Amino acid sequence: MVIIRLSRGGSHKKPFYQIVAADRRSACQGKYLERVGFFNPIAKGAAERLVVDSARVNYWLGVGAKLSERVASLMKEHANPELMQQRKAKSARKTLASISSTEAATKAALTSAPAADDALAAAKAAAADAENSSDDDSKADSAAADASEQG
Repeated sequence: MVIIRLSRGGSHKKPFYQIVAADRRSACQGKYLERVGFFNPIAKGAAERLVVDSARVNYWLGVGAKLSERVASLMKEHANPELMQQRKAKSARKTLASISSTEAATKAALTSAPAADDALAAAKAAAADAENSSDDDSKADSAAADASEQG
């Protein structure tokens, strides 16, 4: 049975996929019958992300080939370019939302930092005052004890 699937190429952390028609029993990156397109998931700028020879895909489907799940979703995307733009817009919104939430958390931390510093300084001053007053009390007690011993 023939299947139209992705065959991975590229280098480490830079994937590039060939869309191939291959025998189901052959290895994923092994021999294939025909290359019908490519998919570049990390394409940026003017680089092409998806190229498919639809006529050849239709031929292979006509002779009984099946699409893999990923190739089926890519074919939908190829048939409806607006779908790809919607996905890009959705991911851009997610990125902006995460950036704005990070900025909000940073601003909150920065605005609460002076208040926290003031509270820490006040706590240190209170502790120092308490220590000084206890030192004064102990000095007074020791002076009274010395006076009672002498007298």
